[in-house]
Amino acid sequence: MLLVLRALDFGSRSRRTAFCVADRVGLCPTPCVGTLRALHRMSNLVVRVLSTVVALPGVLYLVHQGGWYLFSLFLVGGAVALWEYATVVSDDKTSSSVFVVLASMVLAVLMQWPQHGLIALQVAAVLMAIFFTLRTGDMTSTWKRLSLLGFGFMYVSLNVAAMFRLREAGNSTSGLLPATWIYLALIVSWGNDTCAYFAGRFFGKHKMYPKVSPKKTWEGFAGGAVGGVALMFALKYAAPSDWFSALTVTDILMIGIPSAAVSPLGDLAESLMKRTFDAKDAGGILPGHGGVLDRVDSTFFVAAWALPYVTIIRPWLNG
Repeated sequence: MLLVLRALDFGSRSRRTAFCVADRVGLCPTPCVGTLRALHRMSNLVVRVLSTVVALPGVLYLVHQGGWYLFSLFLVGGAVALWEYATVVSDDKTSSSVFVVLASMVLAVLMQWPQHGLIALQVAAVLMAIFFTLRTGDMTSTWKRLSLLGFGFMYVSLNVAAMFRLREAGNSTSGLLPATWIYLALIVSWGNDTCAYFAGRFFGKHKMYPKVSPKKTWEGFAGGAVGGVALMFALKYAAPSDWFSALTVTDILMIGIPSAAVSPLGDLAESLMKRTFDAKDAGGILPGHGGVLDRVDSTFFVAAWALPYVTIIRPWLNG
């Protein structure tokens, strides 16, 4: 099924290229090109929806199970995200491969033995420095290339580990499903993204940050913020009683409102990376969505707030 979706996604990209060429050389009148673009957007949306329908149930099942199921999912997904990051910021496959191996090892330690995470990060950083010292390449850019890949430890490995620890934090929260907190992070980030997309598409007029993301609007930002928080309230009252009902209004507001700000910032940060290196998507493993990084960029930033709230701020507020 995924192969079919990837074929549809490829066809959608080919049509987009053809539309641009037709528009530039004047082969179609303006109304024709506008119609073709509308059809392209619709076809891309269909691929995105179908891709989500195929992949999401399996992902949610593994998240729900936790343990080694979750560890395997996040380790494989994290390795893919690390490779996507490396291929965007570096054109050297050898150094990219070394980085992915070391960063995946750091990720595994951070998830399974978090108390040893700092040691793993230190060892990996030293090994990366040794690798680039012995294989300098162009001396004028050696340290820049090392630094670009080195940031991937923090941007990808630490954030994937934060998502994993957020799931594990649910095991020690009474009155809630163990996966509640990671579900909330996923729901608020994906809900924000979806609501922002449609709000921006139908009502968007005022550009938010065109230098980095030309399509984002303030109307989309507002729609995403309201939609994300509204989804959390809906789940509290509509989901099975042992899943979200024990959430307090404070929990929803303390996660939902800050997430409304950091979720689009996560998307903007990845957009900045892609625009810097002239990449349309971080990858192509998810038809209609791009790569793993394209799908979890906002969730990274949401988890970075939700984890300290769940593990530090919430226990303090509850005395």
